[in-house]
Amino acid sequence: MSFDPSPPPSDVCEQPFVCSQDYDAFLTTAVRHAVPSSEAQVNAEIARVLHDKMLDRTELILDADLEPAALRQHLLEELNIGFLLDGLDERPLSWRVLREQLRSTHLEVEVLLEDPWVGHISGLLLLPLGDGPHAVVLGLPGHGDHAATFVDKHHGDAIVAQGMALLALDLRVDSGGPFEDALSRRFLQAGFTLFGLHVYEAFLARKFLRSLPEIDPQRIALMGHSGGSMVADVATHLDPHWAALTTDFVSTFFEVQDDNGYLLCETQPALYPIHPQLEKLDLPLPVGRFEYGYPEGEAAVLAFLNRVLAP
Repeated sequence: MSFDPSPPPSDVCEQPFVCSQDYDAFLTTAVRHAVPSSEAQVNAEIARVLHDKMLDRTELILDADLEPAALRQHLLEELNIGFLLDGLDERPLSWRVLREQLRSTHLEVEVLLEDPWVGHISGLLLLPLGDGPHAVVLGLPGHGDHAATFVDKHHGDAIVAQGMALLALDLRVDSGGPFEDALSRRFLQAGFTLFGLHVYEAFLARKFLRSLPEIDPQRIALMGHSGGSMVADVATHLDPHWAALTTDFVSTFFEVQDDNGYLLCETQPALYPIHPQLEKLDLPLPVGRFEYGYPEGEAAVLAFLNRVLAP
């Protein structure tokens, strides 16, 4: 098992937390799908949700849960990613290997995906050395974490030692602060969300994994941390054809940094009214719901993954 590494294209940004050029281009490329709002309109919607939360009210919350099909449609409309998911299987997805290194238990591969809509997405793939096809965990980091950080923090080596593969993504512009705040507001004013593109990128990663002969396409599980858990949660509500969900966080779709008031990419005021329903994680697939940061420990995480990803 080996790949043929090649250098990245000259226009690839090597700092994911400030890599916005592909997203800047998306706002131009996808302009026909935009639903523009003024800065004042977006600020008013944010203030409305903030007022409801600060006073601990529920005036904005839906009285009854939506049926699964209606919930999916609502998510697609408010994240405005339906046009991205339509035809995903037919669109080209190119990829290359930037680096590979043989470890004692696995092959470590740095990959770069390229999509016509969102550009370049980097990830770290760990493939067990034994015969496949292998089950795989798609890891989605939290704010401020790189793919390699996810592997280190969330038992990547232990997962691979169990005979499972792991692909951790670098989620771009996902470190909080003024840069993420500014881009999140630009997306909201255009009728999109940066968070929605991260959800789409999870589906791109699944498409990539399904193309690998080393991977069992029926045993692809999602595992997120913090904001990455929210991406995973929404991805499973949009499409239940994942082997399992492992999560340590659910969101209100109104995420603001406490110390400075900067918006995080998950903020979408139009989805705030349905967040109690999503918090239930009522899904037709196995769900491993852990406390924030997975304090239950490695053994608990591995026990869940081994149970749901067994051949």
